[in-house]
Amino acid sequence: MFTPLGWVPGLTLLFLVLLSGCTAETHPRSNERLNGADNLYIHKSASLSPYLEDYEDHGRLSPSTLDAQLSEPWSFSFDVSSAEAVSTISVSSCEDYFRASGAEPVQPFEYPVYNSLGKRCLAAKWIANMTSAEESYIGEITVDEGLVASLPKEFSFIVSTSEWQRIMEDREIKTWSDVYEIKHIETTSPYELTVDLAAARQELVLLARGDMNDDGIEDVLFKVLSYSLEGTYSAMHLFVVTRRSSDSSFELARHTKADS
Repeated sequence: MFTPLGWVPGLTLLFLVLLSGCTAETHPRSNERLNGADNLYIHKSASLSPYLEDYEDHGRLSPSTLDAQLSEPWSFSFDVSSAEAVSTISVSSCEDYFRASGAEPVQPFEYPVYNSLGKRCLAAKWIANMTSAEESYIGEITVDEGLVASLPKEFSFIVSTSEWQRIMEDREIKTWSDVYEIKHIETTSPYELTVDLAAARQELVLLARGDMNDDGIEDVLFKVLSYSLEGTYSAMHLFVVTRRSSDSSFELARHTKADS
C-alpha cells in the first residue's frame, strides 16, 4: 500500500508533481554548466529532493549530490510484489526501487506514480555516474523545432507495440518530426519545449550533459513526458543521445522506451 498518501486525491497530486518536475528553472543562468573544468550540466529538476524526507538541496547539483539522494528515504512508500514473490516488500527509496526490479505495486492505481518516480531514480543514477567528456561534437543546443527535427524517431508519441515495430522498421522515418504531423512546438525555457500533436502532447527537458557511458564523448540526457489529450495514457521516458563526429546526426546511446 502507498503510504501516507494512500488515498486517490493525494496520489493524483503526487503524480502531477512528478510529471511537472516541481523544480524546473526559468532563468537561463540557473541551468548553466557546473564549472569550466568539468564542463557538466544538470537541470535542477533532476534533483530528487521534492520526494525525499527531510532533505534540501544546497548549492549546485552535481553527480555526487544525486548519488547521495539515491539512498535517501522518500516521504512515502509503496508495497510491491512480483510474480515470483511469495510476499510483498516495501519500497521507500531509489535503492529499494532498484533492488525490487521487476516488481509492481500491489495496488494497480499506484503504478503510474511508481513508474514515473522510478524513471526519475534512473535518471539520477545515470547522472550520478556521469563524468566530464574528453571530446564533444554536439556544440550548443537550441531547444526549438530544429532540435525536434534532429532527434531520433524513438522520441515520438508511440503507444502500441505494433506501431512501434512499424515505425522502427520504416527506414524513411528517421527523426521525431517524421513520425506524425506536429501541430505546434513551443519553447518554454532554454531547456524545455512542448510538442502538440492532433490528440497528444509531449514535453521535453534537457536534463543533463556529460559522458554517460565512459567512452570519452559527450552525451545528452533528455526526459520526455508524453500524454494523450483525449484519454488517460501518459508515460515518461529517458533518452541519452550523442554525436560521433561534427557532421553526424544524433544517435541513441541508451533509452527506456524499448523496455516499455
